Amino acid sequence: MSDISSITTPSPFTGTNQQTRREQAYCKVWVNGFDVTTRLQEYLLKVHITDFPAVCEIDIDDRYGEVPIPPMGAKLVVELGWQTEGLVQVFVGTISQIEHSFSRDRGRWMTVVANGGTSFTDNFKTPMSDHVGEGAPPGQTTGTPHPFSEIAQQVAGNGGIPLQLHPEISQIARDWWAQSHESPMSFLTRHANEFGGIFNFNMVSGSFEITKLGEDVGGNPTGIINATWANNLISWKIFPFAARSLWGSSSQSFYDIAKGQWNKINSPFNFDHPWSAAEAIFAGANPAPNEDVANQQTEGNKDLASQYIGNGVIVINGEPSAHYNMFVQLTGARPGVDGLYHIYSTEHTYERGGGYTTTINLDPFGATGGAALFGLMQAKTNITSVGAQGWTTQTTLPNGNTVFTSALGTIVLDPAGNLVGQPIPAGQPGSTQTAPNATPAPPISF
Repeated sequence: MSDISSITTPSPFTGTNQQTRREQAYCKVWVNGFDVTTRLQEYLLKVHITDFPAVCEIDIDDRYGEVPIPPMGAKLVVELGWQTEGLVQVFVGTISQIEHSFSRDRGRWMTVVANGGTSFTDNFKTPMSDHVGEGAPPGQTTGTPHPFSEIAQQVAGNGGIPLQLHPEISQIARDWWAQSHESPMSFLTRHANEFGGIFNFNMVSGSFEITKLGEDVGGNPTGIINATWANNLISWKIFPFAARSLWGSSSQSFYDIAKGQWNKINSPFNFDHPWSAAEAIFAGANPAPNEDVANQQTEGNKDLASQYIGNGVIVINGEPSAHYNMFVQLTGARPGVDGLYHIYSTEHTYERGGGYTTTINLDPFGATGGAALFGLMQAKTNITSVGAQGWTTQTTLPNGNTVFTSALGTIVLDPAGNLVGQPIPAGQPGSTQTAPNATPAPPISF
């Protein structure tokens, strides 16, 4: 019979004072400046908000066909929170679509869809042509530089949208900026990608923005959301390493007028292991006009490629302060998975019978999650490389294998320096090293 007496069970929910006080969620809805929360309350089925891209969907019980249809183009504002705390504005936009549905098991219901920042009354998606700068004079490689803010605000103004820029992105200069029969949305998205930034509508400021990963438009850190086992963590599904989307370096070509020849800039990304093993080259479809622009694009490609090294989803109790481009600290999953992850987008869901939850979509940019597991895997080439990573010799076995330990855990190498078996993260059964403040895992016997 199996002996399971030594197997520990997860801790019961203890929770922080904040989480245990969050007993009842609250949702407030405004249409064209009028608070319709009370009138909507008995009909409200579900509110689902995604902040990248900015979309809000509200499902309304319309079993008797008596709920008024909101006017198209009306301003919609949604606030979410908990009754023991203040509300947070999580959506602002305009109503752009109405859907009415029926099924035998559900009856009649209406779905109101709103988009953040744009409406059918602006020209955000209208193709346009514009430019700033005159390029390089005859016989010279570059001309008078113009900051990106000059063309960006001009394009945004033509599209009828407000725009804020990160200081570093705002100051990127070129002698020629061109919008060639493309919409303001396409132009701003394209350049945000070139700079390795993010273009999106900010629900709090009510303005579009182009900013850097992990920073707001003022250049300040965007903050950290905690996702902690036995506190607010509901579920997770994380891929810290996704090989198919990996890139190892960036390449961009440009024409050197002075030398009369095509040149190419190659820039390695130098990601940490195991992402550094990628060999694929990230390159744009079109050449750059000069060396300065080529350098800007290769640098931006590195920031862009860093978003494609993995992905994942974390679901927590409703957290109205969570939004895209923040970070989430995962705690209690397991060694090698716990850590810091970048938030690509968030989804707030408030529904009848389901309460309020927040889904966090991840990418590993700037992440420490998975570092312990991959730190162990990094040291499998030879003993010299192990020593360089701070590993210390534990003992030499009779068969010639050598056991190494560090704060990360334990590995075993054969005399040729090859990894024997799998690395054992600290705190796991079989590891001779326990992570700080961790309880050693008990042995399991059957």
